[in-house]
Amino acid sequence: DESPIRRGQPTAHVVYGVPSTVNCLVFNLYLMQKQLFESKNYNLEIVNAWTNFVINICRTDGYEKIWNQSFYCPSEAEYTVNLMRKVSGYTEFFSTFLAFGSEKKVDLKPFTALFYSYGQLRDDFETLFLPEERFKDRETFAEDLSVGRFTLPMIHAIRVLENKDVMGKLRKFTTSYENLS
Repeated sequence: DESPIRRGQPTAHVVYGVPSTVNCLVFNLYLMQKQLFESKNYNLEIVNAWTNFVINICRTDGYEKIWNQSFYCPSEAEYTVNLMRKVSGYTEFFSTFLAFGSEKKVDLKPFTALFYSYGQLRDDFETLFLPEERFKDRETFAEDLSVGRFTLPMIHAIRVLENKDVMGKLRKFTTSYENLS
């Protein structure tokens, strides 16, 4: 998403370059898959959950990149569907992985889906509404806004409030409060 900083740290593609970063990502995805296949406790359910996880991450990131690059503001419903796709990938893999080998079969998917959704939505709001002082240590402000990423608060402001000014600010790819005026 071309973010130069994430969580106060330089992003991998800035430090190592895009080709090396993509290569490292692909390598690690296949390394994980290889380890799942070679495990002495090989389980097709876990391998399928891992594969679905990777597919969902690629799919949901693809939608976010299309929205970002075309300045298409998704509806709240589109955002929610994409979030749920992302959540389903995480929850299927982690709940399957956590339950593997357990004699007691408990469906952890509802809990992990709620937990991940809460974290994503909390992050959406936190990056916009935390006091400026909190960002001085992280050397960043509104990371989502600075790269033109649509989050639920921004979508709400653009769609429901018909606020065209927010869309203009997204196009600025701003990194400070000063650039928002």
